[in-house]
Amino acid sequence: MEVYTGALYNRRITGKSIGRTELVCTNTFSGVRSCRGSYNLPRGKLVVGGTLRYRELYQLAVLGGTGLYDNARGSLTVTRIDKSPRREFVVFRLTG
Repeated sequence: MEVYTGALYNRRITGKSIGRTELVCTNTFSGVRSCRGSYNLPRGKLVVGGTLRYRELYQLAVLGGTGLYDNARGSLTVTRIDKSPRREFVVFRLTG
């Protein structure tokens, strides 16, 4: 089992953190992880889940949310842009 947490930033708007992410992954077989997580943003929370093999580039389903993101669906794409310290580019594509 792996647990990932981190701060979320939008440097185009502010240098301060705009939220937090928490992701819990269970290693299954053949290097595949089954993951569930949440992205806590100022006006609500997005819940994501799915499987991933590589942390450098992955896509998860948006399963729902709260607040502004109530009943949200769509996808999350994460691309690693720096290894140390870990920095990732996060893109949500939302419907609903």
